Amino acid sequence: MKAQVKTITPEIAANILKEQNDMNRAISPAQIKALTNNILENGWIEDGQPVVFNEHGHLLEGQHRLVVIKELGITANIVVVEGVADSSFSVLHGAKPRTPIDVINRGRDTPVSRDDVACIGSYVKRELGDKLSNSNALFYYERFRGSLPLVNEMSDPMISCDAWSTQRKEIRAFCLRAIKEGRIQEAALIVESIEQAWADETAGPLFRGFVEYWNEHCPHLANETKLKRLYDMLCYTLDVYCAKGDRIAFKYGV
Repeated sequence: MKAQVKTITPEIAANILKEQNDMNRAISPAQIKALTNNILENGWIEDGQPVVFNEHGHLLEGQHRLVVIKELGITANIVVVEGVADSSFSVLHGAKPRTPIDVINRGRDTPVSRDDVACIGSYVKRELGDKLSNSNALFYYERFRGSLPLVNEMSDPMISCDAWSTQRKEIRAFCLRAIKEGRIQEAALIVESIEQAWADETAGPLFRGFVEYWNEHCPHLANETKLKRLYDMLCYTLDVYCAKGDRIAFKYGV
């Protein structure tokens, strides 16, 4: 690994972004705007923040500064570090810290959605007792990616309803759990029936009871408690439905 100060012209910045920036996270327009405004107001400040390349020559850190250099047409002296370990991508701390979705989307032509990453994170937390992090995000994504299209299809009726849209990650995590347990049809029916029961007071006792319990006991809960409660209620409903059908009363918490 070596570090040295180099003069970066707009042409050099453009070439790096074109030829060596294919394994980075997506560029943030908000960060570009903030950097541009700061430079226009204060000029380029030589603050020692490096532009970093890994051992294969891929840019890991500094892409936003390079974009601004190119777009503003300025030349700057920058510390350039070359030859760092490729694994350092997930732990480098720039102006915008890395997140699991940055790690998963690194080098992808078609980015993975935040909903998909949130679904995996919730499932990992609820069922595996782990937390999605930069170090394990890619492992868990590769483990569960094949189920995500079906998760989207199963969860759509419920998360399309305004009443449940803010709890979408828990509903999707529940569907992922059902897929892994081989209870796909049952879970899909539950999700659809709960959505219908929201507006239909004649719905069966299990699904109508779900909605009534939620409305009575859950609106005041703190966000994390509410999310966990919904996930637990869905899992309870799936167990009851598989064992006794939909004509049984909803007795969660009794």
